[in-house]
Amino acid sequence: MTNMILEWVPGMFAVVQLPVDSPIPQWALDAEGFTSITRTDDELSIVCREEFVPEDAVAESGWVGLCFAEPVKFSEIGILANLTATLANAQVSLFAISTYQNDILLTKSSDSIATRQALGQVCDVSRL
Repeated sequence: MTNMILEWVPGMFAVVQLPVDSPIPQWALDAEGFTSITRTDDELSIVCREEFVPEDAVAESGWVGLCFAEPVKFSEIGILANLTATLANAQVSLFAISTYQNDILLTKSSDSIATRQALGQVCDVSRL
């Protein structure tokens, strides 16, 4: 897996929690760059760059994102498991969001150095 290249997703991110019956707020629809809007039976969660999140939102900020430089095929097995296990062994907290072409891993910005060092064992981190 060392041929897989990781790179930073531009920006600092926040994870916002809203009540499940909330409409998707306009600020989330207007957010630029990586944005994820997910509704479950329990909540509406929005991940976007911090500067788009209102001050009164229930949010945790200070996240940085990284992704693969090239699209990841659905047929590729174990990639996300390998990365999450590597970060868990390094005591780095994370959460992942998958899109059609890529996986985005978010870690706390305070763990950026540990993230780079740990993932350097299993991937090309020269762009981090």
